[in-house]
Amino acid sequence: MKAKVGQYYFGRHRNIWGVWVYDVVNTETGYTSGKFIKDCVNYEDAVREMYALNGWRQPSTISKRF
Repeated sequence: MKAKVGQYYFGRHRNIWGVWVYDVVNTETGYTSGKFIKDCVNYEDAVREMYALNGWRQPSTISKRF
């Protein structure tokens, strides 16, 4: 997934998961910045929230790859 302004993404936020939205993406330098949206208790909730906010179809299975 390439970073685009206005696109939502998720990642670790302290000891839980968080969802952000890209507000700055510079392809020349690789710099990205995001605005925090919300915390999610577990990985699956963060994935579902990101898909919903981006307007994507929910995945049938969610598996943690790392």
